[in-house]
Amino acid sequence: MAEEKYTVVLLNLGGPDAPETVEPFLYNLFCDPEIIHLPGGRLLRPLLARLIARTRAPKVREYYRKIGNEFPLLKIPRQQAGALQQAFGNPFGAEVKIAMRYWHPLTEDTLLSIPENHRVVLLPLYPQYSKTTTGSAFKEVQRIVKRQKWDPARFSYIQDYHDHPAFIASWVELIRLTLEMVPREERKSIPILFSAHSVPWREIQKGDPYQQQVETTARLIMHQLGTGHPFVVAYQSKVGPVRWLEPSIFDAVRILAGGGTRSLLVVPVSFVSEHSETLYELDRVLKEEAQQVGIRYYYRVPALNTHPSFIHALKEVVVGHVEKN
Repeated sequence: MAEEKYTVVLLNLGGPDAPETVEPFLYNLFCDPEIIHLPGGRLLRPLLARLIARTRAPKVREYYRKIGNEFPLLKIPRQQAGALQQAFGNPFGAEVKIAMRYWHPLTEDTLLSIPENHRVVLLPLYPQYSKTTTGSAFKEVQRIVKRQKWDPARFSYIQDYHDHPAFIASWVELIRLTLEMVPREERKSIPILFSAHSVPWREIQKGDPYQQQVETTARLIMHQLGTGHPFVVAYQSKVGPVRWLEPSIFDAVRILAGGGTRSLLVVPVSFVSEHSETLYELDRVLKEEAQQVGIRYYYRVPALNTHPSFIHALKEVVVGHVEKN
């Protein structure tokens, strides 16, 4: 393993890096056939993507304005890459780069920057596999490999790490730290709401393992946490009129409040870095909804970001993968 040279590429959705790039980012997102399914999609999808991007862009720009025009989906993955590269050290001194699916640095630009004598490990920053996220990122890599006529054997793919013990342990550590902030009288019984990004229901019907993996992650966290807190898994960030994976986080909060819940701990279990879905949707919109329906104490566990236990988990995932391949 030490004799070969490796580059680890962290794959992520990407995001706008300024207010004026919100619309082109959304256009790239909704041009993805893994996101928008249409008969005759090659012709119609760009038109629909343009319409959706123009319609949604003002609302999304407002989201970013409300979180101080922060664009963490570029900043944090870069920090994660730097921390992971430092963590590898010797003998596995891999380089670490980031590649974004829908905005810069785009996947092709990153892959072209890798020396041809390096083996490439593709590590998605999506712990749970879905065709719409990891699957789309892998397809893009494979298209580029074919177009550049590279040897496919140079590239290996980490499908998921939703149940990796070190990944579970990283969430348990952050949950325990956050529980210390909860008033003592609430701490032992506070319900835990695991929130994950939703996906279209049709993908689950087709056999996408995402829902099963999200629920497995939540169960393993609760088992290791060992506190007996009640918990529920719910989904956020639905887009468009089609059916998405449910229950929504808003329905879950209303049901919990209706059952007498007055305190809540939210865990963004599918998000490994902060972005608008955590900083705006969870910290503002869901919190306001929770307070309106009678939840007095609302706490949100931070995303994993560059927490040392998460960087250790990524290192363990990569080294284990390389040793097996």
